[in-house]
Amino acid sequence: MLELYAGSGIIALEAVSRGMCNVTSLEISSRACRAMRQQAERLAIAPQRWRICQGRIPDILSVVAAQHYTIIFADPPYHRSDSAALPAWLTRHAIDFDILVVEEASDAMPDYTGLALETLAVRRYGHSSLSLLKKMSREQA
Repeated sequence: MLELYAGSGIIALEAVSRGMCNVTSLEISSRACRAMRQQAERLAIAPQRWRICQGRIPDILSVVAAQHYTIIFADPPYHRSDSAALPAWLTRHAIDFDILVVEEASDAMPDYTGLALETLAVRRYGHSSLSLLKKMSREQA
């Protein structure tokens, strides 16, 4: 699993606690990365199991380039163009995935049509929305 805009890393921590063996969190804040590493140390989570990398997305995507993830979870800052740009950034870095989950403000959800992504569901929770997107095969696209 790849967690983009990890913040506290709670999504990655939940994945690890449920048995996921290989989780990577990318976050711009050095303070948040330090807190995630301290949490991993407190819980005796090996660095190989929870990789935490600090840097600005999309630049930091180079550390996970050319990899496949079953799930990518992204929670970019609301009302920026990052959520709309994510599919192109992932493609540029040859990051493959099965499911992409994007959290965004409900009034700012991007349109992913025409991007070889199938929208499995959109769930609205107050002012926030989650889009569950599946990468389409070449035959489907």
